[in-house]
Amino acid sequence: MCSCYTNIETFDGTSTLLTYYNEHKLFPFRILCDENRKPLEMVALTAFLRTEEDVKRFNEFKENNIKIIGITAYKSFPRPILDNSADNAMNNYFDYIGNIKNWLCCFKDANYYGFTGANNLIDISESDFYDIDESPPVEKKYDLIYSCLADEKDSCSMDGWNAINRNFKLALACLPILINEYKFKVLILGRMNCGLEEKYGNMIEVLDMLPYHEFQEKLKQYLHELILPNTPVEIDYSWSGIMAVGSEKKPIIQKTNKNIAFGVRMGGMGVAIGASVGKQLSKIFS
Repeated sequence: MCSCYTNIETFDGTSTLLTYYNEHKLFPFRILCDENRKPLEMVALTAFLRTEEDVKRFNEFKENNIKIIGITAYKSFPRPILDNSADNAMNNYFDYIGNIKNWLCCFKDANYYGFTGANNLIDISESDFYDIDESPPVEKKYDLIYSCLADEKDSCSMDGWNAINRNFKLALACLPILINEYKFKVLILGRMNCGLEEKYGNMIEVLDMLPYHEFQEKLKQYLHELILPNTPVEIDYSWSGIMAVGSEKKPIIQKTNKNIAFGVRMGGMGVAIGASVGKQLSKIFS
């Protein structure tokens, strides 16, 4: 699999569809390529269809006789998420298993996730297709790095969006085994005020999010030292910020006066649902 992305709205026949790529990242689809980066007549669906446009693209792939394979991902895909940690758009009950016969499946109990004998399954995941990092070796400091950002600033929330999606309860159950029995050195990112350092001493380190200016400086350092060493580079624009999440996984679309409307709170899914939110905003003024 390579980073071959495409915009189906510009396609004019199968050949154009398979050559016009690498211009738009249309999550959750991936065009598959050969070793020469030439697109194959095959597309992978890597997550839930979140918008009507996604479903339209899926159907247009099928109408153009493009083979579609599925890749299990994001907690339970293709099985709907039932723990209230996802918005309704991700539980649209599209018949993924019925519409896609061939799957790359990394789930141990495939039947639990809805697969039947009618599906062809290969025990493999999307990450198996990525190139191996050939960066120079560095001295290992940690045996495990776990990231789970804080849901509340001054407390250790167990039922917030990050805690649920990063399965913080499971992490807490695993830590005594990994640290006490296997002597793992662990780095935790984001889970401040949980008493982990007091409990595990120097076997664990907990770090908070970096302030924006420090984070940007670190990115510049990595750019100059690791990505493009000994190469003069100027940065024209930079941006960083907080993900716009709220108590509900649903965008806020409102009109404030006759000339202004806003669409916010996309929960980090702006690339996937931004076009749909923009379409709804446009209808406010039509």
